[in-house]
Amino acid sequence: IHDLIPLLYPEVFSYKFNVAFRKTLQSYINEKRVHFFCVSKNTKKDLCYLKNVNPNRVTVTPLAADKNKFHACKDEESNLALRKKYSIGTDPYFLCFSRFAKRKNNILALEAFSLFIKKYPNSNVKLVLSGMSLGKSNKSIKGVLDFLMAFIAKEGLENHVYLLGFVEEED
Repeated sequence: IHDLIPLLYPEVFSYKFNVAFRKTLQSYINEKRVHFFCVSKNTKKDLCYLKNVNPNRVTVTPLAADKNKFHACKDEESNLALRKKYSIGTDPYFLCFSRFAKRKNNILALEAFSLFIKKYPNSNVKLVLSGMSLGKSNKSIKGVLDFLMAFIAKEGLENHVYLLGFVEEED
């Protein structure tokens, strides 16, 4: 089980999808011989709590990245080219990949970073947020982005935060 978003945020999906999801999930829960594999401790916690599943029936198996695609790039020229492509400068940065959606709690990353900057006001470390395309016309994305931008302005983080939007997989 990757996540239980249809149970936690049913408004994100159609009624038909939610009914099918709940029915299918319940059929597996009712089958006592079924063992569940979740990609995170949080998903396991949600499954056990929301659907009253015995934790002994659930194993956490975190996802792993393909080492051939996702690895530290030691080529300085390539790193500089990517920094230029995404206009993120040469300062060190924290990178946060997450879809821009209310349920992803992007504001928490900004709040933590704001506390970091307040504690280390002379730091040149930046926060790079990457997620869904910033050009999307989806109202919920626009609402989240408006909220994040207001927080960035309120905290005076305009020169410390980069909102990248979508990043190509090869990058």
